[in-house]
Amino acid sequence: MKLVATGVIAIVLGLAPSAHADSEVVLSAGPEVGLLEDPSAELPELHTGYFLRLALTPGIPAYTQAAKGYRWRSGLSGELIIRGGNTDENGTDRYAGATVGLRFDIAFSQRRMGLLEVSGRGGFYFAARAGLIRANSFAGPDSSLVVPDVAGGSRGDGRRMELAPDTQRTGSIAVGTYILLGKTLRLGTELGAFAMGYSRDIDPRVGAIMRVSLGASL
Repeated sequence: MKLVATGVIAIVLGLAPSAHADSEVVLSAGPEVGLLEDPSAELPELHTGYFLRLALTPGIPAYTQAAKGYRWRSGLSGELIIRGGNTDENGTDRYAGATVGLRFDIAFSQRRMGLLEVSGRGGFYFAARAGLIRANSFAGPDSSLVVPDVAGGSRGDGRRMELAPDTQRTGSIAVGTYILLGKTLRLGTELGAFAMGYSRDIDPRVGAIMRVSLGASL
């Protein structure tokens, strides 16, 4: 499984040279919440959804053999993120997409350090990503959408119908951190900023996103 996942990441991102003996393939998932600029409204648009991430990262170093101390490991790695969710509370506007990215990871372990002599293992990273998002809008039963009829006229239709989807280009930067729980589980958080540019002649919009993840090395 680890060999297959490593191969997928290397092929998709062209990062085979960064894979070394200490690398780990990490699969993680969790909820995401974002705010996106909405030119037609006073308040930003709320996005809620979920994501699945496959990343090739530097392995977290083992504890130092000394009584106290730190160990560090860093490197450039790659990731693939698949995500989807809703852009309104009624679930009538949905999105799904995928992004690929590069990230610089700094992993560490510490034994009996600080005022409380805490031991722990974890890391943090900086990431840059690009991808495509497919958004689908729906007209609800109370919509005043005008729908052309077969005779060439138009009429108000109360049926729920799917509108033409938009494929949007997206790019983002993010900073995240994670801690190791046990031998393989990772609990992490991430904050980022992103921009979405429509495939049509519409100015890109900017926003912010927060993610919480639970993952494990494969």
